[in-house]
Amino acid sequence: MTTCESLASFINAHNFLHIPNFQALLKHEPVEDLERIYGKQPGPLDELDLWEKRQHMLHSIEHQLDTPVAKDIIMNLEEAQSQYANSFHQIRRDIGKSLKDCAEILQFWETMKPWFVQLHEATEPLDQLRLLPPIVHTLLLVWQYSR
Repeated sequence: MTTCESLASFINAHNFLHIPNFQALLKHEPVEDLERIYGKQPGPLDELDLWEKRQHMLHSIEHQLDTPVAKDIIMNLEEAQSQYANSFHQIRRDIGKSLKDCAEILQFWETMKPWFVQLHEATEPLDQLRLLPPIVHTLLLVWQYSR
């Protein structure tokens, strides 16, 4: 058995660095995920939580790819000129892009968070109504400064 074959056997047997699993985790449909996790009427704090969890998951994948074992496997795949090596490099690029997008989204969500927390905690309709002008104004500023 060649090094490449034994490496492929190890990856398949241990489901280690399994490319389709990473690709499935990178696929993200925010609206569908919100409804699936939080129900038909998720609130703004639910969406913030969704993005925070996504960022944590992406950092976890990035950490897994940075382990010595993963680096050694990828190096062996490169030396064996395996097509898997390119797939791992593409996944790493996709993770980097997703992390950048996620950080940008969370930056704007953090701007809105104090208002949404107040709105969530407001029990009186008049208190909720008083929060709408600053929420809309902050939302306008976020929209103007987002790409």
